[in-house]
Amino acid sequence: MARGFLFLKVFVGNPTELARGREVEFLVDTGSFYTMIPREILEEVGVVPIKEQTFTLADGREIRRQVGVCNLVYKDRPGGTLVIFGEEGDQILLGVLGLESMGYNLDPIKGELEPIELLLTCQA
Repeated sequence: MARGFLFLKVFVGNPTELARGREVEFLVDTGSFYTMIPREILEEVGVVPIKEQTFTLADGREIRRQVGVCNLVYKDRPGGTLVIFGEEGDQILLGVLGLESMGYNLDPIKGELEPIELLLTCQA
């Protein structure tokens, strides 16, 4: 963690061909719901857009971006998540949905990832 920021190298893969992918360095951003990955990388690993959404930026402006589904793997913990197709100038971000899909959350005091206790409610 450098200067209050946490960067992680995470494997980004195709959701149906799990071995098809590559490692990407992300800024962990628990203030963002979605993960944002450059369009070129998503196209390279075969992720396709499934919808287009409007997002509001911190300064109040709105932008439209395509969204798809990809596989993420960090330290042998996989997770599937929605991803934004990033355009030129967009920051590569690992949002909370992607982080939690792999079973992690960010300890804000230590600035480190910690495994989430996975709970399941069921009848005995």
